[in-house]
Amino acid sequence: MCQIALSGTNFGLITFLISLVCGPIYRRVCMTSKLSRVRSGKETLENFEIFKGLPAEAVDAYSRRCVWKRFETHQPLIRYKDATRDVFFISSGRARATHYAASGREISFRDLGAGDMFGEVSAIDAQPRSLSVVAQSEMLVAMMPAPVLRELMREHEQCAIAIMLRMTRLIRCLSERIVEFSTLGVQDRIRAELLRLARISSPGQNTAVIFPVPTHTDIANRISTHREAVTRELSNLCRAGLLERQNCSLIVRDVDKLSRIVSDVLGE
Repeated sequence: MCQIALSGTNFGLITFLISLVCGPIYRRVCMTSKLSRVRSGKETLENFEIFKGLPAEAVDAYSRRCVWKRFETHQPLIRYKDATRDVFFISSGRARATHYAASGREISFRDLGAGDMFGEVSAIDAQPRSLSVVAQSEMLVAMMPAPVLRELMREHEQCAIAIMLRMTRLIRCLSERIVEFSTLGVQDRIRAELLRLARISSPGQNTAVIFPVPTHTDIANRISTHREAVTRELSNLCRAGLLERQNCSLIVRDVDKLSRIVSDVLGE
């Protein structure tokens, strides 16, 4: 380790310069930390699927054991290969699970909104994060430590089953996407992605309103193609009367018909 001898005058000058530069930064960091962490006593996990059926006092107890935090738009919540283990519950706002290839190309996996949770895989298997998650708007999230999640699963069977069912749905969705990547051309992958978005936004309905509508680049990143191909196919579907653009929404006029088109190509 290097040692530097400082005279009293030099030491005083250096101390002054450090305080001059770092003082405002330190104050900003402290202010940001105070603003980002939230705890009013009113935050609750009661609206999340895995807590349905749990006694109110138990939900309140687990809500208090979370760190409630605000994130700004474009702020990362977790990063690929992070060693963090917290589970995130989105109280408000939107995020995107994504991965960036070595070339810098973005691969989008799914969008997340209020009522969604993520991060449970690393909490369960203690392995690094498999994806990055980035805020797409201002967000309020609850961060539950991994040991607390594991305790929840041990002590409340219905919560453990809810988590398993949720992960099963995600596995099925990823399996469908792998099949689509392997068997469908770009045009049909775009249609399949639109069908997926329609079913998520308006489950059980034959007319679906996708809001907020993803950009053409976002759709392209999800299905490994380029923006121009998405623009071209959406225009074709609009001319065919299957889609309609309306302000910030995209309306699928006939979900059943779109489903039949995709199913025919997949041979289902």
